[in-house]
This record gives sequence, structure tokens and C-alpha cells, in this order.
Amino acid sequence: EAHEHLDAARDCLDRVTLAEGARGDLLTLIPYLVDRTG
Repeated sequence: EAHEHLDAARDCLDRVTLAEGARGDLLTLIPYLVDRTG
């Protein structure tokens, strides 16, 4: 049971890491898009 719990926690952590990475990409993309449209 503890093993399943650990897997769930790791899965959650992976998702958070992905979200952080996506947010970082977005933050670098926004100025680029603003430059293109503005």
C-alpha cells in the first residue's frame, strides 16, 4: 500500500514539474508574441 502511495506522489510531482516547465515556456513566449503582434 505504501508503494502505491509513493507512486501516486511521484506521479503528482511529475505533473507539477511539467506544469512548471510549461509556465516557464509561456513566460519566455509571451514577450516574443507581444513583439510579433505589437
